[in-house]
Amino acid sequence: MDIQLLFEGLKATRADAYIAYREAWTARKEAAAKFLANKEAAGKAWQGVVQKEILEGWSRHETLYRSVLKKIEEVDVTFQTKTCGGMASIYGVFYRLTKTEYLGRILPLCWESVLKFDGTWPDWKIMTFLHMMRALPDKLSVEPAFHALCTSDSKQVRETAAEVLSELPRDQVKARLAPLIEKHRGIAQLLEEIGED
Repeated sequence: MDIQLLFEGLKATRADAYIAYREAWTARKEAAAKFLANKEAAGKAWQGVVQKEILEGWSRHETLYRSVLKKIEEVDVTFQTKTCGGMASIYGVFYRLTKTEYLGRILPLCWESVLKFDGTWPDWKIMTFLHMMRALPDKLSVEPAFHALCTSDSKQVRETAAEVLSELPRDQVKARLAPLIEKHRGIAQLLEEIGED
């Protein structure tokens, strides 16, 4: 498959199909490296920019990413939910690891997890990656967090995404929210009028 088509497939797919595309991408190291070196290849839309960052992250930090995914997979959720800290302590552990060990290298894995596996993975996993994004505010986290806020079926994931957005660069968040606010201004006015009755 042509590397550009593979890239487009990565942008468009989720869950298991996405993993198959990503594994095919990582297997084509030479073509992938050439594609990633071309600054224009991903286009200007946020989906392409973020997907390119995700793929660059995998090409540079695959060992770290697989290690983090393994650590998350090994969390004993049944036990953890019975402790006094509950899942919040897990979120705290990964938040601290992000700030002290993983640093910015981990953000592309966070974006990938939120964009490609929400609704497939358990909510707590997606929330873990959102908390990791919160640990290192970055302008490229705006779209993945906003995507989770607007599309997740989970109230907890949406609330965590809102927390992330509240800690990201304000000008970036405002710019992203402005069209949505304008689009739904009529709904907000209607709700306000209904509430007055």
